Amino acid sequence: MTVVYVDEVFLLNTLVDYLLLLSAARLAGTEIRRLWMLLAALLGGIYAAFVFVPGFGFLESPLYKLAMGTAMVLIAFGGSKELLRVSLVFLGVSATFGGGVLALQLLNG
Repeated sequence: MTVVYVDEVFLLNTLVDYLLLLSAARLAGTEIRRLWMLLAALLGGIYAAFVFVPGFGFLESPLYKLAMGTAMVLIAFGGSKELLRVSLVFLGVSATFGGGVLALQLLNG
């Protein structure tokens, strides 16, 4: 039986989400609003923690993941003129990070 500590999942995902949002803002050259990014990252951390709560397994579906990513981008960059560009950059940064983590897992067996 695998044990998952929800507090660690929450903290790790909040940190990673914040860094992904910050990276997307810097790469897109848009205004960095740290408080809004932190709020969006906290929402992402809560979402990640709820995935492991019994009865909330439906949150693993790609549709819910896309909706959560969209909500995070809207919270962090909602008033930005470059919303589409920063959204695409966030998607690219997230996919690159996810691919890198997957590659490291495959290399380590």
